[in-house]
Amino acid sequence: MTTSALYDSLLLACRQPGCPLCRVSHDVEYRYLDQFFYSQVNDYDSRVRFRASTGFCPPHADIALNELAGKSLGVAILYEDLLRIAQESLEKGQNLAMAKGKCPACQLHDETNGYLLTDLERYILQPDLQSALQSCAGLCFQHYSLAYDRLRGDKRRQLVAIQLQAVQSLRAELAEFIRKNDYRFQGEGFGSERDAWRRVVELVTGK
Repeated sequence: MTTSALYDSLLLACRQPGCPLCRVSHDVEYRYLDQFFYSQVNDYDSRVRFRASTGFCPPHADIALNELAGKSLGVAILYEDLLRIAQESLEKGQNLAMAKGKCPACQLHDETNGYLLTDLERYILQPDLQSALQSCAGLCFQHYSLAYDRLRGDKRRQLVAIQLQAVQSLRAELAEFIRKNDYRFQGEGFGSERDAWRRVVELVTGK
């Protein structure tokens, strides 16, 4: 079968914590931002798009600030340019320009998720993806909802079964975490359920 370039990444992401679609999307966006600040700071078309979106949205700006090492110079150059434009507007007594275009990383995010959902729709009944999804932590609620709306028949039923299994498993871990927080059972110590309270938030809200 012919799969997209992201398909192998999706299979690998199923072996790691959290929603696999969130993980693949985040990894793609991280690589994009890393490359953007490394080689596109002085690219004319990239600068035009950056100005139009008034920089990156808060989540992608947060990646630039807190996850990318050694990119401070690129950040400084790009955002100084935005301040220059802001200063020109202020000196004319004008309001600051609002974003006229979509955050470039958000645009990539949407494209990546489109490819991932297409792969999910095409291959969810294939043994390799089916097995990988059954072993993962489940899809976050947003990705599950998007996938549910696209899938039909046996494909949708398979998606529901996989998600139900993930929800039941996590609920059991949460019940054990809650039980062991009762003073009567605190001496038992925590096992794999110790971080269930974190994982449930990620399952509901996404990464």
